[in-house]
Amino acid sequence: MPTISKLSPGQTVYSVERRRMGNTTISRGACFSVYVIEVHPSVNGSVPFVIASWNSNPSRKFYEKSFKKWKLVKPEPKGSVLGMKDY
Repeated sequence: MPTISKLSPGQTVYSVERRRMGNTTISRGACFSVYVIEVHPSVNGSVPFVIASWNSNPSRKFYEKSFKKWKLVKPEPKGSVLGMKDY
């Protein structure tokens, strides 16, 4: 769980989310890479935020609620669901 002080521009961190597998009720954990572009810590009471590219999409602003769930080290899969890695 990274804080704003542990993030730096050019760093790659990982986001793990639960996703449904197609049009079914089966779900699995999916791991996505997040490339940090800019880090803006709190200055004079402002809200800290990070500008990052999530899963190679165009960059956007992420606030603390989002980036504190990211992982600094890529997690190992816990197992597999229907042959796909489950995190």
